[in-house]
Amino acid sequence: MNKKIYILLAVVSAVFTACGDDESLSPYEYDEPVWTEASLPQGDHDYDDVIMEWHRKYNVIPLYIFGERDYYWKVTSDIRWYYDSEKDQTMGGYKVIPADQDYVGQLLELVEQKVFRHIPDAMLAELLPYKILLAQQVIHNPGSLAGEVPESQYTSVNCLSGFDYVCFAGAMPEIESLSGTERDKYQKDCVKMIMERGIDNGKLRADELFYTVSDYDGTYSSSSCLAAGLLNEYVSNGDYDLKTYVNLITSTPYEQIKSRYLDKYSAIKDKYEMVVNSFKEKYNIDLQNIGNDVEK
Repeated sequence: MNKKIYILLAVVSAVFTACGDDESLSPYEYDEPVWTEASLPQGDHDYDDVIMEWHRKYNVIPLYIFGERDYYWKVTSDIRWYYDSEKDQTMGGYKVIPADQDYVGQLLELVEQKVFRHIPDAMLAELLPYKILLAQQVIHNPGSLAGEVPESQYTSVNCLSGFDYVCFAGAMPEIESLSGTERDKYQKDCVKMIMERGIDNGKLRADELFYTVSDYDGTYSSSSCLAAGLLNEYVSNGDYDLKTYVNLITSTPYEQIKSRYLDKYSAIKDKYEMVVNSFKEKYNIDLQNIGNDVEK
């Protein structure tokens, strides 16, 4: 789907969500943000040249100044957390804090070094959505928690994939002192986000034979699934199966995969090779090279 169509869809979905049923129709009371090339650059910084380079190469709108309405809509729901006073529960969700502009340059460099360099520009242009949000933090409340839980108890995550955007966190002072382990974790999380988004959108697929090796209707234990070529017992369809393989490969050095899986389970070995070879041939993406770039 053309990235620019996402803007229209976001407006339409927001309107229908706000309106509800026919008996309570009312006008959508907010202006939906619409970002174009004319919106860039948003400031006057040395790193704005990189912002414009991303825009030209990937046909994206990178934003370090944005509001809540740029991230909180899903197709029919709101991803922000909230406190339900009737249930006395804090419901799961996210909060995105826009970038500290003094550290956007370091964030752009981190994303290029740990994420973008592993994926060809042509594929990034296919896989990235219309908006890239450059954030200070993405704060996550993972589920319904008892009482009114303060924000300080929530978890910071490295990235977030939304309806018409991906968000990279880290534009804050702490980025200057990231350890090697933290940088590796950043790579794993962000590559996983982009790959899973591509699989969900049908832009990334393995060879068709991959989807015929394992029986997705079977019932497995944590041990029997491995002999069946499944990396966990919960895999129930081809897309999820492919996600588990891509995530394993891009987050784990080859020697560890070999000793843990390939030397023991022939079905996993066959499917591993199908995934690695098909991504190289179809997309020019070396998944295992990404995994070899991290240490565990």
